[in-house]
Amino acid sequence: MLTWRKGPVWKNFPQTRRTDSAMKKASVTIPRTMTATKTTKMLSELLSDQTVRNDVAITGIAYDSRKVARGDLFIALPGEKTDGAQFAAQAATNGAAAIVSASTIDVALPLIVVDNPRRIMAEISHRFYGHPDRTIDLVGVVGTNGKSTVAAGLQIVWETAGVKSGLFGTLNYHWGDYSEP
Repeated sequence: MLTWRKGPVWKNFPQTRRTDSAMKKASVTIPRTMTATKTTKMLSELLSDQTVRNDVAITGIAYDSRKVARGDLFIALPGEKTDGAQFAAQAATNGAAAIVSASTIDVALPLIVVDNPRRIMAEISHRFYGHPDRTIDLVGVVGTNGKSTVAAGLQIVWETAGVKSGLFGTLNYHWGDYSEP
């Protein structure tokens, strides 16, 4: 039986499966709601390990030059077939404020050359979005059978209780009014 109460949510699972004893010990906290705000950070704040000569305000992060908006930091990711650095000029035309790349690019924007743009993108995103792992409660459901059922059940319980929640799994994605198969 899944009982609802403030604080830990899982309690008193029926003893029908071997994994239930581990589940009884699990403590799941109720997720806090997320709020979207417009963020602006200085490039030097995002790249604490790098020297930034021309500090600029960054209002977003993009790795697809077609989706760059004015003020975005464009991260040119190297790929199997194409290097994102080839699209730096398009990103600049679309309004990029600065570029991060693994190679030197001839652009009239602040350029930060790094060894591993993917790793830097993760670190920059973490800083830009305010360290979301510190403010969002995440619940992972693991096991051999029943993961989708348990995850969907938890989402229904939390939504019914007025707690904003999302479901991201192999079968579907749900976040607020947004849903995919």
